[in-house]
Amino acid sequence: MKLREKTTVTLLIAILMISTLAVIIPVMAKEQIAVEMKQTQFQWRTWKTPAQWSNIWYDGVWDPMEAEYSGNVLHTEISYQPDVLDEVGTSQVYVYNKKTEQWIMREGTIQYKSPYGPQLWITEYWKGYLEFDGEPSSESFVHGVQYQWGYVFGYDENNPPPYYTYAVWDETMDAWLLGFSIYLLDPIGTEQKVAYKETCHSQILS
Repeated sequence: MKLREKTTVTLLIAILMISTLAVIIPVMAKEQIAVEMKQTQFQWRTWKTPAQWSNIWYDGVWDPMEAEYSGNVLHTEISYQPDVLDEVGTSQVYVYNKKTEQWIMREGTIQYKSPYGPQLWITEYWKGYLEFDGEPSSESFVHGVQYQWGYVFGYDENNPPPYYTYAVWDETMDAWLLGFSIYLLDPIGTEQKVAYKETCHSQILS
């Protein structure tokens, strides 16, 4: 009697587990999309001169953002010009937020060897968001912003990394800040009029 009861309970648990798993694992179709956009980039860099802001790309047409779209998630890949070496973590993930109605980038880290100087390992931190009027596409794209920080670890505050002689020591990160960028993304056909470049400097270490 005891053996039968135990077997029955075990079978019921197994059936419940199978039923539950069948409910919580939906099959989502994945769609490949390419979103055309314009880009304005402001950057703050510390190469071999004191750090200063520069506008290296203004109101220009960017290559389409290729993404894999599934449910409330967008997967994209980032690439660099000029090419970097041994990059790791270049995929970016955006998740839709119903409250803000934005696709929020999960804060991610990218590492690579710099194509300049002694090929130091650079660690970048990214965050940002995209806005669409409906499901993601070139036609529904409204606006986007991306922030990029670049650091070198492994050197103390009295020993700046080679080549980046004007890097700024960041006590919070315990690393040398090499640069910061702001990317403003808008639909094709939009005239990007930017009037707040000077106010962006306060966001470098925020």
